[in-house]
Parts: sequence; C-alpha cells; structure tokens
Amino acid sequence: MPYILAGDWTFVTRNAKDFRGSASEPGRKGQYRGTALHAGLICINGPIGMDIDIQLEAFSAVLDFLDTQRPAPDLTNQVLEATIECDAVILRRHDLPSMGGAAHQDSSVPRRPHRTAGGSPAGAKPGGSSRSRRRDR
Repeated sequence: MPYILAGDWTFVTRNAKDFRGSASEPGRKGQYRGTALHAGLICINGPIGMDIDIQLEAFSAVLDFLDTQRPAPDLTNQVLEATIECDAVILRRHDLPSMGGAAHQDSSVPRRPHRTAGGSPAGAKPGGSSRSRRRDR
C-alpha cells in the first residue's frame, strides 16, 4: 500500500472490500481507511468465482468510460466501481474518504457476449453459430 500511495498510482482490484471497506460504509475499514490523499481506486465487482473473461469485460467498460469522458475524469480521492450484473456493467463513482455527498456519476454499459478462451461466444460450436437451429420436416 505505501508503494501505491508514494507512486501516486490509481489502484485496480477485484477485492473491493479489502481496499475500500464494505459497500455500505466505504472508507470505514479497508486499506484506504484513513488515507487523506490518493490517486484513485478502481474496483471490479462481480459474482463469486468471477473468471478472467468477466474481469476483462468489466475493466474494458471502465477504460471505455474513462476514455469517453470530457474533460477526462480526475479520480483523486475517488472510487470507480464496475459492478457486473446480469445484463449490464454498472459504473459508479464516489468519494473516498466520503465527503458525505451522493455518487458523482452512475453509468450502465450493456454486457458483451461472454467469450470462451478461444474467443467464441460461450456455448458456440467451432465454425458454427451459437444459435440452436431446429429443422421442421
């Protein structure tokens, strides 16, 4: 943690609770508790057993969000949370430590089709469509 703060790094983690504390009381516990100044924290939140493909999907949504905002967002003393839900990635920014205000910005990004390690949509057959076809006779 001292290395991250001294280097003025924005930290990305899928372990939000250990760094920002509980979702209901961010900053009360966790590694960033008592940190007066930091370059930002990005938390990837998802289901238990979240695999690398889902993490990359959420991180891609974060990068797309940051790339399209004008002016570019300053994450100083803020958390940007990317939460995977069934059909979207929900992005939420808030202060850490809390300044007692509401979230800065909420955004929802439709989820991309989940891809397997080979690059095809989950359930797809190699060289074929992922849709099942029924042939009526």
